[in-house]
Amino acid sequence: MFSKTTRDGQALKDLIVMLKEAMTKPDGGWEKDESLKRVGLPALPPVPQCQLFETNRSYWTPNIIVQALIGIWFAAAHQPWVNLDFAFLELCQRPESADLIRQEISNKTTLDAKTIGNDMPILDSFLKESLRLNPMDDLAIRRKSLSPYTFRSGTPHIPTGTITSVSSYNLMHDAHFYPDPNRFDGLRYTRKTIMSEGA
Repeated sequence: MFSKTTRDGQALKDLIVMLKEAMTKPDGGWEKDESLKRVGLPALPPVPQCQLFETNRSYWTPNIIVQALIGIWFAAAHQPWVNLDFAFLELCQRPESADLIRQEISNKTTLDAKTIGNDMPILDSFLKESLRLNPMDDLAIRRKSLSPYTFRSGTPHIPTGTITSVSSYNLMHDAHFYPDPNRFDGLRYTRKTIMSEGA
């Protein structure tokens, strides 16, 4: 698949050439603004992990940037289809939900993103619940500390250069926010919407 998508790697080579040209321009290229090199996500392999904590950020070469871009593009391209697959699997196990969604859809004259998000609370809730119980990653919201930070409680202390993230699993299975968090409830978010609108 990679070979077909990148024309046997030619797309990578083309991107590297274009970035090298842009980054080496004397009138405001990459070398002019050092602050850009210090901000951003860590480089993808094959960059050694020890470089992530060095103050020298010269490893952001055109080759590394292209590797990161291609990785992000590939990661972003498959997520909607995997999420849709999980939703269909959940739907196949719950014929009662399929009947409710079918009835909700049959009452609509148009089906677009705005209609689904605003006027189809059952389908919207079912999809959200499917995503909640089938997250793409166990860890989310990855961030790199640009300066030392200590939480008000005193712990933990996060040194400069540390990569932190949030546990998607723990957040989405927190009983404080999701009663009976391990049970699939396709109508979970319709009740939340009704409660928030009634408040």
